[in-house]
Amino acid sequence: MSYTRRGVKGIESLEEAVVREVKEETGLNVTVNKLMYIEQMYTPEERSVKFWYHCDLVGGALDCTAVEAVSEFIVDTGFKDKSFVAENDVFPPMLKSGFWDKVEQDNVQPEVIQLRQLAFY
Repeated sequence: MSYTRRGVKGIESLEEAVVREVKEETGLNVTVNKLMYIEQMYTPEERSVKFWYHCDLVGGALDCTAVEAVSEFIVDTGFKDKSFVAENDVFPPMLKSGFWDKVEQDNVQPEVIQLRQLAFY
């Protein structure tokens, strides 16, 4: 079986894509809370935009063995606290600066991350 990274599929909304992608890549069931970041990236072949959402966990079990997770090179899943994030390299890097404060705010405006070239693709 092959998998092609597509992001949003067909006519699904961004929020529906988030719920599906989280399930495919981690085994968890979530509901979307709020849009936190809009990140623009490029490679020599394409330009893409990622929408990073804060979600609430509603069920499921951590599992990264699905075809979609493997094709994204996801090798581990887990819950990490603020101290782990502060002391380690994490993705997305925005988790290290301002994320935790934004989670606590009710009326968050999404932060637009400056265009960057992907280091790997």
